Amino acid sequence: MALVAGVALGQLRTPTPPPVARIAPATPPVVSVSDPATPSDAASADPATLADATPPRLRAVDLATQIRDGTLDGRLVFVDGELAVTPVGCTSLATVRRACAELAIPGVGVAVEPAEPSVALAPAPLGTWLVTVVRAGTLVYLGSLVPDRDVPTSVPALDRQLATAPDDRPQGSLFQANGTLVTNIPSPCNNLCPPPPPYLADGRNWANPALPETGTVVDVARNAAEIPADTERFDGTFLLARGADDGRWQVVARYVPSRAVRVQVP
Repeated sequence: MALVAGVALGQLRTPTPPPVARIAPATPPVVSVSDPATPSDAASADPATLADATPPRLRAVDLATQIRDGTLDGRLVFVDGELAVTPVGCTSLATVRRACAELAIPGVGVAVEPAEPSVALAPAPLGTWLVTVVRAGTLVYLGSLVPDRDVPTSVPALDRQLATAPDDRPQGSLFQANGTLVTNIPSPCNNLCPPPPPYLADGRNWANPALPETGTVVDVARNAAEIPADTERFDGTFLLARGADDGRWQVVARYVPSRAVRVQVP
C-alpha cells in the first residue's frame, strides 16, 4: 500500500551563511531574445513569481499524452497532488539509486522517478506543489514547493527571510529566489588552477562599475531544468534546494513561465 510522503528527514535549520563570491567587473553579454519558448534564447527572461504567473493548466490525460509523445520533454510540470512512496527491497543498483522506494503521483498516469535518492525519502507536505521535469517519457521529481508571492531578490534575501521567520518545511523542499546565475567562469590562471564555482549574483552596482560584483556560491544540479549548459549568465527565478551535507544552496531549475505547465490530480 502506498505510503504518502514517506519519511521525514528533519526540519530545516538556519545554516551557516554560504561563501560569498566576489568577481571582477565585467560587462555582461547582450542576449537577443527571439523565441521565449526556446531555453537557449530565454537567457534574459524576467524573473517571474510562481504564485502570480501561474503556468497554464493541463488535464491529466493531456499531460500524459504530451509526455509520451515528447512535446513536454525538458519542461517543468507543477503537480497539485500527492506523492506516494512505496518502500521496496534493495535488490539491485537501480533500486538503490531510487533509495529503495517506488514513487508515484496517483492520477497522473506516467512513471515518476526521483532526481536524487534523498529526494525519494523527503516528505511532500499536503498543499505543496510537486515540482517535476519531463525526461524520456517520465516525470523526474525535484522536490516540493510552496509558491510565494514575495520572491526574495537574492540568496542573501532568502537566507534573511528564513532566519527571521523560521520555516518548518522538511529537507527536500524547494525555495524561490531571483537573481543572475553565472556559470562557465574561465580559470583565472590559464587553466593551471580550477575555475571559480558558479554563483548567483546579488546585482551589480551599475552606478559604480568599479565595484566588484558580489554573489553567493551555489551548486548547479546535473541536468538542471531550463538552464542551458553553454550559457555563461542569465537572469530569472530559480528553484533552490538546501544541500543535506554542507547546507549550500543548489540550483535545481529555472522557472520559465512560457514553458512550464501545471496539472491537478485527485
